[in-house]
Amino acid sequence: MASIVRTFGNFLVLILTVSAAHAKAENASIFPSSDTVLGVYSHCSLDTYKYQYTDTDIPLERLGAHVKMHENVRTLELFHIYENAYYFVMESIEARLAGYASEPTPSSATELKSYLKVALSNDFASDMKVYDNDDSLLMKNFMLSVLYSIEQLQAHGHLSIEDLAFFRGELESRYQKIRSIPASKELDKFASCQVGENIFGCQNHSYGYAHVRALYGHSFEGHEDVEFGEAMFRFAIDDLSEDGALWREASRGAWSWKYTAIALGQLLSISEISRVSGSNVVEYRSPISGYTIHDAVNFYLRAIADPELMFRYAKVDAGVEHYAEYGDHTNLRFHELIVGDTEKSGAKNWFYLYRMLFPKHPNTKLGNELIPLFKMRSIDSSHMGFLAQCLYGGRPEDVALKNKNRQAQIATNALQGEKVGYERTRESLSVRFSCLLNAAKTMNLEGLPSEQEVRLMIDGLEGNTYSRTKRHLAKLGVSDSTMKSSRKLLLHLVNYEWGAEKYCATIDQTVQRLG
Repeated sequence: MASIVRTFGNFLVLILTVSAAHAKAENASIFPSSDTVLGVYSHCSLDTYKYQYTDTDIPLERLGAHVKMHENVRTLELFHIYENAYYFVMESIEARLAGYASEPTPSSATELKSYLKVALSNDFASDMKVYDNDDSLLMKNFMLSVLYSIEQLQAHGHLSIEDLAFFRGELESRYQKIRSIPASKELDKFASCQVGENIFGCQNHSYGYAHVRALYGHSFEGHEDVEFGEAMFRFAIDDLSEDGALWREASRGAWSWKYTAIALGQLLSISEISRVSGSNVVEYRSPISGYTIHDAVNFYLRAIADPELMFRYAKVDAGVEHYAEYGDHTNLRFHELIVGDTEKSGAKNWFYLYRMLFPKHPNTKLGNELIPLFKMRSIDSSHMGFLAQCLYGGRPEDVALKNKNRQAQIATNALQGEKVGYERTRESLSVRFSCLLNAAKTMNLEGLPSEQEVRLMIDGLEGNTYSRTKRHLAKLGVSDSTMKSSRKLLLHLVNYEWGAEKYCATIDQTVQRLG
């Protein structure tokens, strides 16, 4: 993308970044590109999302009324009798994020932003009854959902300066409340985190706190927050036991399977935020344990294959006295969620992310053998703030192969001068409009589309696969005066079937012929 920007100048930079208050390079996105993984698995669409707490579809007005009616969704308390009211809102939002990930169109972007703004404007998840890590967990989950939504919207050019200012203003107060928790202040100094000591205080809750800080820092250019996330990641690797176990999580009785999965998801998320922020903490090898994150993953996978490895730690049964499985560390209910065909409890979320990051690692090969995927949607984000299956799940292999073959054929056709189709990706449309406007400027043509009209056409045409007419362009927002003077050039551009490279190579002749 950087070479395209250099080639076609400032106008392309404008139309690609006008909706972002702090434009980032394309490779700085938290998410993989739509041509490889993101938004291609139909199970993540809004229509097929499986709800646990909500109806099949929630009107926006009902969501707003729900937030206003339930005080406990504004002032949060973990394990509250009405906690389901909180999850009602969260699943409504995560469903829209899943739908947008599947089809990042202007309409799905508007819907996602509308749901977020209704929740935020009505003070959803804005305070805690008790300022501790338990009650803050719900606020952190909500912040992650909003922050990952911001990253998604920004990656696809659907976030305006006004949108970003609104989201930042609403999130700032929540963020400061999370940072004001006494335990969080201790974590800032790592006073409570000693390698090999104390099961509590430095595990999945702490990693979740660091995850929020790192993502907030990445979204709003807070470098010290990203660095805090990296420091917590390094602590976790330093703290691995001699066989690679996240021992604090593994010591939680029958819940060890789920707590380890949550911790891996948080740590891998931090590592990916670190990577796109310009660091490489994922490759950190501890001078204390001698291990990397791969060793923690490997222990978990080996324990899935041989539960006795986990039982050695799980028998401690620490901190799970309030759960039904307390006293039965050999209970495999959560283990079955990992090796079964469902996606319940988000037990597999971490593996979608790991597999995307390390597709050729031996751990991934082993995980593919042990962990069935692509069966059913997740109904629980496991405190990651998003549905990893939707954003990192990828496609079934046959779909991926078909797409790879199709891309290869497009490249071959382009070299042979054959049609490649309308190619209405945001990038291709942006490049063609830039070439057209540069050529027209050189020839002193007037009556060409404004920057706003170009943005409207790119938004409205992205992903469309049908021939477009004057009527279609008018519906997208092209004015009568622009249509009168530039109709032929615009229709030629949007219906061009030989790719952006050939379009730009022949643009001078096209402008002379049609301008």
